[in-house]
Amino acid sequence: MVPVELGADWDALVHKSSEGTIFSLTAMVEALSVPARPFLCRRGDQTVAGLLTFSLGALDFVWSDFLVYGGIMFSPPDRKQNRAQISSDRLIISQFIVGWLTNKFDSFSFPGTPEFDDWRAFLWHNHGSNNNRIDVELRYTSVIDLVAGGSPEFTDNLSQNPLALQLAKSRRQVIRYGLAEDFSVRLSESSLPLVRLVGETFERQGLDFSSEYAQILEGVCYSLTSAGLANIWILTDSLGRDVAAALIGIDQKRAYYLFGGGSGIDRSETAGSVLMWRIINALAQQGITELDLEGINSPARGYFKTSFGGRIVPYHRVRYPAIPENHDSANPVSGSER
Repeated sequence: MVPVELGADWDALVHKSSEGTIFSLTAMVEALSVPARPFLCRRGDQTVAGLLTFSLGALDFVWSDFLVYGGIMFSPPDRKQNRAQISSDRLIISQFIVGWLTNKFDSFSFPGTPEFDDWRAFLWHNHGSNNNRIDVELRYTSVIDLVAGGSPEFTDNLSQNPLALQLAKSRRQVIRYGLAEDFSVRLSESSLPLVRLVGETFERQGLDFSSEYAQILEGVCYSLTSAGLANIWILTDSLGRDVAAALIGIDQKRAYYLFGGGSGIDRSETAGSVLMWRIINALAQQGITELDLEGINSPARGYFKTSFGGRIVPYHRVRYPAIPENHDSANPVSGSER
């Protein structure tokens, strides 16, 4: 495991790895308050994988709540390898990385990506023992297929737009009501409306929205938009009030619903639905093939996101050492619980 710096070479690995996402790119990572420590897994002179860690000390592995995905990112396989060879090779690489992690850090916890689908190396660590096991927790996200869309003339024609056919009936009705109202949508260069509306949403849901969290969110917005990796979408009502906002990230693979929020005024659900509908259609018209809504792991967010008809996709999060089975405390709510 070789320590490296963030930058163009690291980002090249993230882009070419099927497990790489916007959350491992330099522009995202450098906006956070925790020092990043990227590593390459090398076999001879060949880079076979990458892993992003964060550390406040020699033995501390601290994951940022702003990063929904992380974990092992494999380099593309040799074209001469068949499926069985690729699977076997990646298991060996994963086992080596798990051994390195458990030797280097006293504890760690981080999520993988939906594309990382073989967690045996983590599950097998200290298999048969009750000590120093690794928990592998099942999570879910919703991914909207955008390939069927792309025709601007059908954006607001819910009976002919293919993207509308996958909506829940109740969500389609809310959008239909919203399209009849005098809402307007714009891209914003300022993150202030988004940060304010995200804060209002957190407060309504009983989540902590500290000044530090708001500051990091502003930094993430600035870093990603400056790098051309995100857009800030704002929806305004007929009185000129900003009532819904979203930060949409875009890398070379897909788009991501990074953050969103709405005001507590009347019709806020309608406003949020219309904004999401506009975003979905705009992304489809740009040729983007899918939108990852990033986590449907709480009732407060799960129904809204799944009502747009995405595929329910599993991913996982690891924790070392595992919490004993008789431990009765609940997991804390964090940004990565979205």
